Amino acid sequence: MAKLRREMQEAETEHQDHVSELERTLLEARMKFQKEAEAKIRAMESAAHEKASKYLSDHTTTLEAENARLAHQLRACISRTQDLISRKDTLEQENKKLEREKAVREAILRVRVKKIVGAEKAMVRERDKRRVVVREGRRKVVERVVAEMEKERTPDTDKSGLKVEAEDVDWSDDEEDEYM
Repeated sequence: MAKLRREMQEAETEHQDHVSELERTLLEARMKFQKEAEAKIRAMESAAHEKASKYLSDHTTTLEAENARLAHQLRACISRTQDLISRKDTLEQENKKLEREKAVREAILRVRVKKIVGAEKAMVRERDKRRVVVREGRRKVVERVVAEMEKERTPDTDKSGLKVEAEDVDWSDDEEDEYM
């Protein structure tokens, strides 16, 4: 029995050693697996970080290019707007100047028309005065002729025997234009 006990102790020790060896191997395998998993995680993290960093860099570059393009377009729009405002101001000033010139021309035209109308009225008055003077002159001439004829002839009759008076003579304007 002692031999059996010793064998059993040896078997138990061997079994303990074997279990310890298995535990150690399992622990080493577990540690190796954990190190590999951690290395894979670090590699994946590193790859993800690099990928995110590259994406961020690319996106930032794209945004910067887009911002530069939009800033250029905005400057062009501002410049164009300023040019249009300047052109509008110039056109408004030209329009005001043209309106003033038009008003001056119309005022000058009114003055000229007024002078022309006044001159025409003066000419008509002068013509009418000359007609009156010519008529009056004719009437006086006829009256003198009639008076002389009356002195030479019998009163109130002419050669034909008709009575002629200054009131019977037509003093119309038919011949007046010849004297004007």
